[in-house]
Amino acid sequence: MRPTTSNLASDRYAVGLLLHVFFLFGTPFFTAAQALLFVQEPTGLNLSAGSVLYVEGGIRLGGGPVDGRLTGEGALILGANRSGGWGQADWENHNALDSGWSQGGGRLVLASGRQRIGGTAASSLPRLTLMGTPGDSFRLGQTLHIRDSMVHARGGVLDLHGQVLHLAMPSSGAWFLSDPQAGVLAESHPSGPGYGTVAWDARADSSYVVPFVSANGPIPVRFRLPPGGARLVRWSTYGTPSDNRPLPLSDGGGPGSLDHWPDAVADLYSGFAGGDHAASVVDRFWLADPGGPGIQAWLSWTGAEASGLVAGREDQLVAQAYRDSAWLVPGSGMSLFPAQRSVAFWLDQAGVLALTPGATPLPIACMHFSATAAEAGVLLQWRLGAGAMHHPLVLERSDQRSTQAEAEWVQVLPSAEAPITASGTWLDQPPAGPWLYRLRKAPLVGPPTTICPLRAVDRPAAEGSIDIAAYPSPFQAGFWLDPGQRYGSCNWSLYDPLGRLIGEGQVPTEPDHAWIPVRAGPSGLYLLVVQPNAARPVHVPLLRIHP
Repeated sequence: MRPTTSNLASDRYAVGLLLHVFFLFGTPFFTAAQALLFVQEPTGLNLSAGSVLYVEGGIRLGGGPVDGRLTGEGALILGANRSGGWGQADWENHNALDSGWSQGGGRLVLASGRQRIGGTAASSLPRLTLMGTPGDSFRLGQTLHIRDSMVHARGGVLDLHGQVLHLAMPSSGAWFLSDPQAGVLAESHPSGPGYGTVAWDARADSSYVVPFVSANGPIPVRFRLPPGGARLVRWSTYGTPSDNRPLPLSDGGGPGSLDHWPDAVADLYSGFAGGDHAASVVDRFWLADPGGPGIQAWLSWTGAEASGLVAGREDQLVAQAYRDSAWLVPGSGMSLFPAQRSVAFWLDQAGVLALTPGATPLPIACMHFSATAAEAGVLLQWRLGAGAMHHPLVLERSDQRSTQAEAEWVQVLPSAEAPITASGTWLDQPPAGPWLYRLRKAPLVGPPTTICPLRAVDRPAAEGSIDIAAYPSPFQAGFWLDPGQRYGSCNWSLYDPLGRLIGEGQVPTEPDHAWIPVRAGPSGLYLLVVQPNAARPVHVPLLRIHP
């Protein structure tokens, strides 16, 4: 039904969804049961000071031929989850132009938990109150602007779910938390809805607290602007336990996506899903944009996030930034542990942040790593981030058909002929065959860490050569035959010094070498003829001696 008037005062109410009117503590209290209240009037719905509209359901603004809006100083209480889950938004803004509660200082109250603010357009509210019990969750499905205050009256968490919570509240005092576990959750996996972001129109020379929470407890971010003007400050955070996932480069482009951040961190281990990016890092990233000249900032973490080599070194933690596709040397700042799990530092530019002990910078970004077969060998090329030389590096190779146990890897660089630098080119000369190459960080403390994805290459034999090995030479009672390139089995024939055929056989693919016993015969030069599959025969002279 359409309203006949758009004003709700303490003595009248003319919206057709009205079912019950009664007084609560002397205040007119209006109830619409199991309803979806549509507001599609040019003048909207005005909730006068002192009035309370209770809807046992949701509200929809606009979506028709004209916009609908709320105004006034009253309160709108949405008392029930419309769908019992996250399927439908309980507050929906579908206006083409108006942002929802665009005028006045009224209050929206979400009173049941598992309620969602959504619609096709961003919403603006003067005040928001969440009345769920501790552990209840509320969710954003669209950008939300809060102008005056936000209250978690009985606990509860606002899940940003990849959206932006844009605050114009004058100070942290306008964000009231009744429970230490209440706050905002920005833990949405970046490959899903994106990074949940809190953007605050902060005032100069003022302090603010963003009450981020995680599954392990509160992790507030504090910041303070210096004198000199207001600006928009953005914060997001992404926990990485238990596998310490890298920070993804792409996340689908939602409202809270990396498009909001000027410098996203590339996936340091694109070839190793779930690989630990560093044992000496708190299991959490922060994305920050101070919006201008530097600000003071404090980052916090939980005990569960101080894993690996961080444990026992929390008093040494400092902030480290990722900019221009590289991790920078840890900057100024200090850990406040054990008084509190917090690091204080000066944030001077937008970027990604992590916490690490000052003497152990974060992992090295792999910009490029390739292995290319060439006639003269295997051409290796690499380029690492600027922080590479804070770590010893090693380049290794292994036979592709080996078990890839650590003992099978052979160090290529550094060597006596050449060191290894953050970027470079090297021609490796292994025997013909298939090989794997890896580039690793070898810290003084802790296990080595692979920096770049493995590279596989197959070096062909030189023209006219099949890289046969027969040993020892001289031999006495027999010798080993190794076909080298191993493109399948190969046949062999052995001739004595008089040219007589004294033996023949086959070396199978597995095992890839065989012991060839030689019957009694004279000393002298023997001729071994090896016929690999799909290749010309190879003649190998062998000298026989007798003890």
